[in-house]
Amino acid sequence: MAYIKRDIENKILDALTDTPVVAIIGPRQSGKTTTARHIVKNASYITLDDEDSLMLAKTDPQGLLRTLKKPVIIDEVQRCPEIMTTIKLLVDEDRQPGSFVLTGSADLLAVPRLSDSMAGRIEFITLLPFSQSELAGGTSSFLKRLESNDFTEIEGTTSQEELFERITMGGYPEISQRIKRRRKAWFSAYSTALINRDITQVFELSKAAELTQMFTALAALTSSVLNINALSRSAGLSAATVTKYLSALESMFLVKKIPVWHTNELKRQTKAPKVHFLDTGLLCATRQLTADDFVKNRNLLGNVFETFVVSEVFKQITNSENEYQIFHYRDRKKSEVDVILSGPKCSTAIEIKSSMSISSANFGTLYKLVETGGIERGVVVYTGSKALKLSDKITAVPFDVLFS
Repeated sequence: MAYIKRDIENKILDALTDTPVVAIIGPRQSGKTTTARHIVKNASYITLDDEDSLMLAKTDPQGLLRTLKKPVIIDEVQRCPEIMTTIKLLVDEDRQPGSFVLTGSADLLAVPRLSDSMAGRIEFITLLPFSQSELAGGTSSFLKRLESNDFTEIEGTTSQEELFERITMGGYPEISQRIKRRRKAWFSAYSTALINRDITQVFELSKAAELTQMFTALAALTSSVLNINALSRSAGLSAATVTKYLSALESMFLVKKIPVWHTNELKRQTKAPKVHFLDTGLLCATRQLTADDFVKNRNLLGNVFETFVVSEVFKQITNSENEYQIFHYRDRKKSEVDVILSGPKCSTAIEIKSSMSISSANFGTLYKLVETGGIERGVVVYTGSKALKLSDKITAVPFDVLFS
């Protein structure tokens, strides 16, 4: 497989110039090791997926690490929390930037027994599966267009059938190399390995069958406002168990909770987050949805398309050198806007519609948020092909803008 350039590379390169330990974290099979070994040439390399290396890291971490020439890449570091103490010791002896590059398939700060302070010694960089623009061999201009409010010369050229293929394929590198009929087997094996080994071992959870129930129930609720009690009923589990499992799934970068947005000018918002899968290929495989299903029944598309757009936006803000925060809006009257994106220059409200045609009458809440002055502008992402000016501050754009 030819190497595909990642938008996050500049962040990694910058961190290597001034930080002793750089941790590249993200879901399994998102390309962390490939990216690390592409960027850090001639590095010593060990993977803790190898049982012999894992045993040595647990029993004699100093003996292991002191014999390796720097820089050192340590793969799947979440499998051996004990090694962090030794890394800290070696860094304090020699604070050479870029000495250690760690990869981890979990949020290392959330992993039990990985809490030993590395403050000032480590930088965490998240690498998610490919964005659609990365798969297309380019970099999306979507965030720049949001900041400048410039959506001129935008016209959708992607067919509905291609959109459905993009959604059901997702962004995992391995899937991009597989023929269509072989993707289901990969997703099935991936989910099984995650639940039966990674999540249960790393977070010390013992009931894989319960976690599978939870994961399946959560897939049906993607893009919904999180209701723990409703989710616990759907999964047949206690609310406490659901909360624990949800935290583990988020720490493994499989789902993302999007918090509610609020300002002093707008009162009475609900506080519950929305929950989204971070890859629609995995989402569709879990729900057993195919591109043909969307062709036959477009009603299935709504919450999946919203998650597709949110995951693309989240990948882009994760890769960006600027700081962004992502929220959703929903008040007690259940009026809502799918995304509020707070950037360095302005905040933008984003509505997501799976329909190919739209009417300004459907966006009353979006207009209200912009009119209050708390939100500078609004964007509607839909499956049509034309950019439409709905008002001076609100524009509807085809979904192609996410990867053009």
